[in-house]
Amino acid sequence: MLPERDDPAGLLVRGLPAARSPDEDRILKEIEAEYGSFCTPKGKIKAGSQPDQLQKVIPGIEAELQILYERD
Repeated sequence: MLPERDDPAGLLVRGLPAARSPDEDRILKEIEAEYGSFCTPKGKIKAGSQPDQLQKVIPGIEAELQILYERD
């Protein structure tokens, strides 16, 4: 489920905007399923998911790049 957002118009259902057509409903469900594959219902990144792995790899790449910058 997507994290909760402000909903002054009352359009959100399960954290998603209310669908206006079957096609829109299908797309919103696909978005929710994709989001749920890497985030918890509270919006935190799931351990072992692709974003979690990237968060672990990127700092090392940045450090390597910084070393290259410092050499010049």
